[in-house]
Amino acid sequence: MRISPLAIAQPPHFSAHFANTSAHGLRLKNPAQDQLWHDTEFFSPSSFFHQLLEQLKQLPPGTPIYSMACSTGEEPLSLAMILVSQFGREAASKYKITAVDIGKQAIEQAKSGVVTVNHTERRNADAALAGSSTGDNTLMSFLEPLTRRDYRPALRPRINNVTSETLQLQPWFANLVSQMVTFSVGDVRQVLSNNPIDSSKPCVFLFRNAWHYLPDKDRTTLLQQLKQQMAPGSIIGIGHLEHERSGEYATRERVSTAELIERAGFTPMSKKNATLFQKK
Repeated sequence: MRISPLAIAQPPHFSAHFANTSAHGLRLKNPAQDQLWHDTEFFSPSSFFHQLLEQLKQLPPGTPIYSMACSTGEEPLSLAMILVSQFGREAASKYKITAVDIGKQAIEQAKSGVVTVNHTERRNADAALAGSSTGDNTLMSFLEPLTRRDYRPALRPRINNVTSETLQLQPWFANLVSQMVTFSVGDVRQVLSNNPIDSSKPCVFLFRNAWHYLPDKDRTTLLQQLKQQMAPGSIIGIGHLEHERSGEYATRERVSTAELIERAGFTPMSKKNATLFQKK
């Protein structure tokens, strides 16, 4: 299942179907909610997960990971897969992933253990998992054909021309996910106010699916909260720099993402097109 930002142009049949309604089938209460619908895929891109894994290896085992605007769970499930592929099944007792999305139906879908996967996602997953130290080195090491007769999707399948198939988590992996990942409904703009993170140890905070749809003032507020709450060595992941924001959500006086993050005391972890930033 996938959700796309309504601020981005969609095919006519998509726009007509979802007019005045969120992609979750919920009527929007205010335009700001609309910024938080997004599109997620497994291991997109695989290079990001390679880089993040290398950084996780430098942090204490069991570093908490937060996946904001997780949609139907592709990002946290990708994280769980790559951690298990590198550190074995005991990763479930060490690493905890907190996954949050504003859409109740998206979270229901994420919790279901049923996913849709296309050929590009398979290719990206297999590339990201190729260095597995456990033998779980392909996407299908973790998934299997759907056998549940009682399954009813919480959301409509994504509307595009890409052929995809519906699969389910293998039972052993579903059990590990239940230990590793906590899915909950929440607004990413309020999560740090409502549930401050533990500042005594480093953590990883991923905003890749929502960051570029937020106004500069919300991004600045979030960064100030992260600066106050995060321990040194913590990492922020925000996706591609200067992602194009369009329509009514475009910012007239845009501030560079890198500038905003560096002002808050975070350092880019690569010299060009940084997607990961670390607290000094």
